[in-house]
Amino acid sequence: MTTIVEQDIKKQQDEEESLTESMKQVLKWMDRDVKIETHGGRKFRGKLSCFDQQQNVLLSNAHELMFGEQRYKEFIDQKHKENGTSPSQIEIGKRSH
Repeated sequence: MTTIVEQDIKKQQDEEESLTESMKQVLKWMDRDVKIETHGGRKFRGKLSCFDQQQNVLLSNAHELMFGEQRYKEFIDQKHKENGTSPSQIEIGKRSH
């Protein structure tokens, strides 16, 4: 007779063996900041929190990149000048209205 702990360990081992090679590669990026481009061309940056076999992803603290990298930096610099703030006082990705 196996214990519940042994059953859980066996289940976890079975799940790890069933992962495809591409899913194993994605696991290396978990809890790291990533930039993702959708099929429609939209770009998002955030922390990779979750994914599934259908290639859906969940990003935490994400924002959409609406400008190229250089243009985005210029936009943020301009916002700092307008608000009289320093980079540490503004959360990147938050839009001011």
